[in-house]
Amino acid sequence: MGRALQLAPASPRSAERQRLSELTAHRAGITTMIVAEKNRLRTAQDPWIRRNISQHIKTLQASLAKAEAEMEAVIQGQGDLREQAARLRQVKGIGPVVSATLIAQLPELGQLDRRRIAALAGLAPHANDSGHRRGKRSIWGGRGTIRRTLYLAALTASRFDPRFRAFKERLLAAGKAKKPVIVACARKLLTVLNAMIKTGTAYRDAIV
Repeated sequence: MGRALQLAPASPRSAERQRLSELTAHRAGITTMIVAEKNRLRTAQDPWIRRNISQHIKTLQASLAKAEAEMEAVIQGQGDLREQAARLRQVKGIGPVVSATLIAQLPELGQLDRRRIAALAGLAPHANDSGHRRGKRSIWGGRGTIRRTLYLAALTASRFDPRFRAFKERLLAAGKAKKPVIVACARKLLTVLNAMIKTGTAYRDAIV
């Protein structure tokens, strides 16, 4: 049996990263409430209730915009965070919200090797073998917020970034199913971002 990968403890966060972490979590909570209210609006029949829900959605959307503006202010107000965000945003699929989430929730980015950073993000493939049978590889554990964030970013990168699109198409042509292919793209994306932060490399010079 293989030895379990030992993960490094979470790196201590600066006051700015801690605040950014709280803001990204707050933004995620607002987003969840907006989705819930939109679902309620679809089923509501009473005119007053529909107006009330619609007004609540507008209020939540205003709060969402303020939270995102505050997140960006924290990043732009701190030199190292500003530099890191600018580097991450060179990659299609990594916008202000994704970069803020990675900076806040994955402070180990650029400090670990690709296997450990993938394990922290919950993107490391785990074997499901038994005896002589080789089972399917799966992902689990790690930081769910980061895993979901990178999966969504990989969806965008694999559509609009030529290098990630080519990587996706190679895997699909080899007969891989779509969801595992996007997971592989997310893992590749994390590997690239980790290397960029570690070495100070621009995306145009990164190996994909």
